[in-house]
Amino acid sequence: MAIKNLFQHFPTIKSTDYKEMLAETGLDLVVHKRNLYYADSLGVTRENPEKVAIARISDGAFLGTVGKDFGLNQYAQTYEFAEALTFQEGAEYVSGGIIGKGERAFLSFKTGEKITLPGGDEIENYFYIATGHDGQQAIDVIPAPLRTINNTVLRMPESRGCGFRIRHTKYVDNHIAKARQSINKVKNYWATYQKSFDYLSKTRLTDGQLNDYLKMVVEGKEESSRAENIREEIRNIYLKDRMIVAFPATHNTLLGAYFSVVQYCDSENIVVRKSKNDRKDATTCRIISMIDGNAAQRKADGFAFALQMLHKMSGVRITI
Repeated sequence: MAIKNLFQHFPTIKSTDYKEMLAETGLDLVVHKRNLYYADSLGVTRENPEKVAIARISDGAFLGTVGKDFGLNQYAQTYEFAEALTFQEGAEYVSGGIIGKGERAFLSFKTGEKITLPGGDEIENYFYIATGHDGQQAIDVIPAPLRTINNTVLRMPESRGCGFRIRHTKYVDNHIAKARQSINKVKNYWATYQKSFDYLSKTRLTDGQLNDYLKMVVEGKEESSRAENIREEIRNIYLKDRMIVAFPATHNTLLGAYFSVVQYCDSENIVVRKSKNDRKDATTCRIISMIDGNAAQRKADGFAFALQMLHKMSGVRITI
């Protein structure tokens, strides 16, 4: 069964016009701030002096709690700089939409760059812009190349400077400058991917080195039995999946180990745990995990640890 990647959880964008794109994806959603109230110990209703709610105007649905000074921008305003990405910087709309009731929003693009690995394995240059009204996310521009042969989305470690963050402010300005800065960042990370893939695809792994890599990626994130089950699933992809073993760049290589981690994280079979107090539905939790949660973090870890292994095994150091 084909993997459904992150971009495919949102409507495919057909329009090149910005306003039409907003309507097509639901990013023309309109919200406002509403006062929050609570009952004190005497049963008296009081207004919260520090926090307000973000709610949809159309039906009053609650999206999140923010500080009173939070710079509220409609998604149409927040994404306005993205228009310059398509008309002046050569990017193309791919997909986009809201997550849940509109707590988060997502817009993805592709550029013309492509990496072709031995055997015809191709990587295309995609990136996305994620933001939200739930007070938990700024405006993040994240490089996320697509491995076309099996439809999986790659990630770099954000903790090491990957991506470009724009703060929520009361005013959205300098759209073209932000667009250019965003596309330059994406292209810089693309160059790093291209350089690293060449080295990783030429670094062959023994069984012991594969085990060491998997322990680095998974160890300490789950209880031991769950961790071993995850490692075993990734190991099986690496050893048996035709999208890994059929290509010279990934068969028995460090690049194949990294791609196996990515393929595991994009698998529909992966279980996303959520807290008992999480009001989001299972699908929303899964999508958020793929954007900036556990699945995205594990992919980023997979890349970082692959570069660590590369340096340890061959002395090659690639800075990300």
